[in-house]
Amino acid sequence: MAVTIEDLMPLVGKAIEFLPAIFDSDTYLEVGMRAKVVYVVSIDESDPDDPVFQLRLSLEGHDDRNAAFEVNRSYYDKHGTACLSARQAGMYDKHQDLFVGNNWETVFKLVDEGDTIVMVNYLAHKHRFGEDISYVAWLEGVVKASFDR
Repeated sequence: MAVTIEDLMPLVGKAIEFLPAIFDSDTYLEVGMRAKVVYVVSIDESDPDDPVFQLRLSLEGHDDRNAAFEVNRSYYDKHGTACLSARQAGMYDKHQDLFVGNNWETVFKLVDEGDTIVMVNYLAHKHRFGEDISYVAWLEGVVKASFDR
């Protein structure tokens, strides 16, 4: 079914999570990363079988969570080895443009940010302190710390 700008406008202001088809886009976004849709623009709807829409995305507020999903190491270090993530290479931009068409539902899904706050805190802790700690062990520590107060 052909997608129109009216179909995508309700995404503005919503959080999305990227699916495996994100690898087909010309971005450094990865599966599991999240962003907020800032605006949607119709680039070309002249062919209903192949429309093109631009989504302006904000990664702000998702940095800690997104860092945990940065597995693609396609940026080169000073020795010419592809071993850096976009963030490590200084290419991580908190604002991205994503171009989609009729296939947008294979590229990302809407998410409810409220249901993941505990997981976000866990991922932020791991990223900030570089700890190799399981989710359960971290959660047990949080519970214990709340009793120790």
